[in-house]
Amino acid sequence: MKISVITLGMMQPHQGQFYNAQDIGLGRALAAIGNDVDVFNFVPLGSGEDTEDLGDNLRFHQIPTKATGIHSMYKKDFIPQGTEGVVCFSDNQMNFERILNYCKKNGIKCIPYVGVLGSNNDNKLKGMLMNMLSDNMKHYKMMTVLAKTPEVMKEMKDQGVNSVILAPVCLDETLLNKDYKSSDVQELKTTLGRLHGRDLSGHVVLFVGRLQEEKHPVEMVDVFADIKKMIHSSQMIMIGKGHLEGSVKAEIGRKGLFDSVTLVERVENSQMWKYYSIADVVVNLNDHEIFGMSILEAMYYGKHVVAVSAPGPDYIIQNKAQGTLCESEEDVAQAVYKPGKEFDSEAAHERVENNFLWNVTARTIMQQLT
Repeated sequence: MKISVITLGMMQPHQGQFYNAQDIGLGRALAAIGNDVDVFNFVPLGSGEDTEDLGDNLRFHQIPTKATGIHSMYKKDFIPQGTEGVVCFSDNQMNFERILNYCKKNGIKCIPYVGVLGSNNDNKLKGMLMNMLSDNMKHYKMMTVLAKTPEVMKEMKDQGVNSVILAPVCLDETLLNKDYKSSDVQELKTTLGRLHGRDLSGHVVLFVGRLQEEKHPVEMVDVFADIKKMIHSSQMIMIGKGHLEGSVKAEIGRKGLFDSVTLVERVENSQMWKYYSIADVVVNLNDHEIFGMSILEAMYYGKHVVAVSAPGPDYIIQNKAQGTLCESEEDVAQAVYKPGKEFDSEAAHERVENNFLWNVTARTIMQQLT
């Protein structure tokens, strides 16, 4: 079957190189079971149009376009001739109606893939405006919709969408180091410590996420300051970039943590396993986390995740053997300092291995496309 996987939200150029991209992971899994797949991303103007052959009947396309916030505004037809099915990461994207109309006109089965229904804009006024401009719910009520989490599934049903199927976001198995257990953690700590000019031989806290408001990176510095008071050897590595970098650095200085916090703008996917491997704990403070790819990655590598309660973490972490959920940021430092005896590294790994690899969701999607 010829399938197009489309992400309508604006992305950064070649984001799959540094990020476990959901659309590429899904595309790879669909191609692995015999489909011919094109994955489409929209990127800011000036980025350059590009097509990359990822092999095994899988191609990745990035298309520069104008945008309104995170909403891509590409107006030309781009879906390849002969396409029989479209999986569209649509959420509340304003351009979804155009994709849907094209599919109807050309006899293409279109399935929206939804992780959030309303705007997640930090500016409440802008968020309300975006919600008014984007009314995808009227279309969702007439279709079969894939929901990324049980909470989104319930919310859609409550709003009158009758045909909703749970299809969780997953990890791309080809990007994971399946042989991670054979690595020497202390040797990795030494290697990465030399790379960053730090002594990482002791306790390591890992934060992975964009340095912007919803990820709470400034607050993460405050949480780490509390951890440092209790675990004196602790070092924190923060992987991510964003407009709050200056604020994060200022807070690091204010807390006197320059020698204890390492900022890393980005790490190639092929190297990320090393950072997870050396971490004693991975922390997520996003209290509106839709899913949490870094949570999945950390758990795959058997790491203790401490996360503030949110739809994504609440779904992924089912019990204390798999990780720790906190009601608020104030509880995080204590959870890191005194991890529960129930945590089981193998249980965390198996939760991901058995439920959150793309081959599982790909089969669910094919049942709807065929």
